[in-house]
Amino acid sequence: MIQNNNAVLAAVPKPLEVATYKDFDRSVVDLTRRGGKFQKSADKIRAVLGRASLGEAGLFDGLKTTNYGESRIDKCVKYDLGGGVRLITIQDSGVVLLCYAGTHDDCDRWLNKNRGSTLVTDKSGRLSVNRMRLVRDHETASPYSLPKPIAGELYELIKPTEYFDRLVESLPRSLQREIESIEVSTPEDEILATAAKIEDPERSNAVLDVFTLLRDDQCEEAVDAIRLFLGENKPIATLTPEQIAELAESDKIRKISADEPYYPDVLGHFARYGKYMDWMLYLHPDQKNIVDRSFNGPAKLVGVSGSGKTCVIVQRAIRLARENPSEKILILTLNRQLARLIQDMTAAATTEEVSSRIIVRPLFKLCQDLLHRFEPENDRLYDDVTWKSQEHIDEIWREFYRCELNNHDAEILLPLHDSLISRGVDAEQYIREEFDWMRSAFLPSERKEYLTVQRSGRSFPLDQRYRQLLIQALEAWENKMHHVGVTDYLGLSTALSKHLDRIVPEYRFVLVDEAQDLGTIELQLIRRLVEQNKDDLFLCGDAAQQVQAKHGNAAQAGIDLPGARSIKLEKNYRNSREILSVAHQVLLNNLTEEMLDSPDFEVLDPEYANFSGSTPLLLSAASLPEEIAYAKAYVDEFMEGESEKKCCIAICGYSLYQVQEFGKRTGLTVLNDTANIGDDQIYLSDLEHTKGFEFDLMVIVNCNDQTLPDLHKPLNERFRDLSRFYVAMTRAKNQLVLSYSASPSVYTSELGDRALEAQWEEYIDSDQIELVGQPPRLTEIRAEHEQIDQDISLLDLSGPEFLYTNHAIGLDGRLISKIRSRISGGKRQSVNGRVMPVRWNTIRDAFKDTDKFPASRRQFGDDDLRAFKSLVQKLEESEIE
Repeated sequence: MIQNNNAVLAAVPKPLEVATYKDFDRSVVDLTRRGGKFQKSADKIRAVLGRASLGEAGLFDGLKTTNYGESRIDKCVKYDLGGGVRLITIQDSGVVLLCYAGTHDDCDRWLNKNRGSTLVTDKSGRLSVNRMRLVRDHETASPYSLPKPIAGELYELIKPTEYFDRLVESLPRSLQREIESIEVSTPEDEILATAAKIEDPERSNAVLDVFTLLRDDQCEEAVDAIRLFLGENKPIATLTPEQIAELAESDKIRKISADEPYYPDVLGHFARYGKYMDWMLYLHPDQKNIVDRSFNGPAKLVGVSGSGKTCVIVQRAIRLARENPSEKILILTLNRQLARLIQDMTAAATTEEVSSRIIVRPLFKLCQDLLHRFEPENDRLYDDVTWKSQEHIDEIWREFYRCELNNHDAEILLPLHDSLISRGVDAEQYIREEFDWMRSAFLPSERKEYLTVQRSGRSFPLDQRYRQLLIQALEAWENKMHHVGVTDYLGLSTALSKHLDRIVPEYRFVLVDEAQDLGTIELQLIRRLVEQNKDDLFLCGDAAQQVQAKHGNAAQAGIDLPGARSIKLEKNYRNSREILSVAHQVLLNNLTEEMLDSPDFEVLDPEYANFSGSTPLLLSAASLPEEIAYAKAYVDEFMEGESEKKCCIAICGYSLYQVQEFGKRTGLTVLNDTANIGDDQIYLSDLEHTKGFEFDLMVIVNCNDQTLPDLHKPLNERFRDLSRFYVAMTRAKNQLVLSYSASPSVYTSELGDRALEAQWEEYIDSDQIELVGQPPRLTEIRAEHEQIDQDISLLDLSGPEFLYTNHAIGLDGRLISKIRSRISGGKRQSVNGRVMPVRWNTIRDAFKDTDKFPASRRQFGDDDLRAFKSLVQKLEESEIE
């Protein structure tokens, strides 16, 4: 029994090493937030941290040990902080590990969960913790927690598989099969009996440890138990003081060094301001190595989804700010929502003195600020909502492309439009994306190069005639935006490119998140913001999450990224194994040759996170409004009593603008540039703008075969829809629900038992749902804004008007030509004054007359007439539905 703190100090006058366990920071933050006596206890802990960070002796001065020892963890020492709060430590061979702080009951739960923990070093010389039984009794059940819902045979969770082979290599094959058959549902007395059949007591104990840990979903700990048995991990009691001093950090343990005296202050600051971003407090060693690493020039970090790339960006910026107190640091990202999140993360993770020197901007805002400096007279031109009429850029594009308001500049695109829709491509969207590609690749003065360049990432062939038309039309579109006082983000970079020589370096370090979606021109602009120097540029991204149709080439932008300055993060920390398994399988099942042939595309094989969750669901409903209603009810049920959790409902097949309009009608917070992820618990989004965030529960609706992927895109360019879907799925930490009506997306096929397929009503009673509709299409939004009757029949459209609708996509080229030329929207024309019309105002007029007059029918010809009548029949049926 340990009676007082002096005895402990006599044993360890000054620790060789002081470190914190992965649960420690969060426990101290929780105490601080509870206030009162709990905050006072947290203040005492920060005093301990202060002494540790300054390398002082008397680490626990003023604290008393508890009256009773602790048998659940060897070398455990507990301190009484007052107010019923305890501090749990492990003190072994000159190492003090600060493990956890909390109330008596909280500490009791933590000790039961971590029973058998012991300090070890692995073969890489890292300080870590292994869990093992302190009492070896094959007749007594383990006191560990109840087993988790894990499917399949437990030995398959051991990675690399060679460790299981080495664990059982000397056993009879019959006993190996018995061990391999152990599942989470296997009664523990059966596991005990199986282990007891192993004659070697050390191997028997190791098997028992390993499968007890696997039942508790502690896969990495199970592998560590095998390593301890094999001698790869060693108890630190076997090391010399010199060896202990050289120990490195691990996934579980962070050392407190004398060169980070700010650590206690940061912990206190985070407790006051951190809220939902607790995961940022703990950097894993592979992440921390990248944060601390210095590069002789620009560097590139690629990482799997959920590997903490954004966390690395923020912590690296903080480290650079601390080491360079007189320098300015810029963090850039494309997504305005993500920029706001990074701003919040930075403010939460460090003190105001440091964060004030870290500027976070979306590229859109950075370009706006620079253009304000260079063109102050044009301030109101550079926004995505026109100051003249409050119309969104999407509405202005529709108005331009469809030649409305007597502006016929886009008519030069009609030949290309007809060619595209005859091949099943949504021309309006494709040409808008082509404009993006052109502006991302060339300065305005260089656009003639577009006539002959190979269009990487674009699969629809365009000859020089079409390319020349596109150059002319892009100039007309830019003039249109200028005239109405609006722009998009590539319009900003294009406008700013005219001042390229006036942009001077004003930052010492620039860090870029989601760099995979930056175009060459944008990269040129970024290169100008910082002088070439050590650690000047740090680009971070994941090719599997590339969703923009752009030309991006860092070398052409003057950014040199040799292999030695390209680094990878392959460990996923966000998603449960079940969620990442589904997302990664969807990606692998649907990779295209274009993705694999791209020199910038690399699918990293992720190392799975060390926790399990529920199996992802694939649920069906009768319609999209029902899907949304069920999803909302499911989320509400999930959130009951969960004030700290976050959920998102993402809708496939709709733009952010359309989802925003739907959010206004439903009262749900939309994940747009005005949303603060800390304010609410339930969010609505399109797929693309979930990027950078994470949610406890993610529900993705409208995963239908006609929507995902977009069938009106060229087959070889649908990979961007795959990327968007992958992005949205990997936002889920613990639960993922995919939903569809009609037929499921091809992306959700061949998942096998990775996902459970059922109907929504099996999970939510239909009486619980409240229908709130579905997002409006752009036509509906414009009709509402302009107070136009939107009930006009498709049959009452002229040919040119009809050919802008999705119903025209996929029609034969000859029929498209005749609809455009014969149903041109003017008065009905007759032959020699006789009542035999050969030109018509609307689709309906033409259909009626081709039934009556031979001359009318001859305008189409037999084959095209049959196709025309079939089209009209389909249009009539669609309107009845």
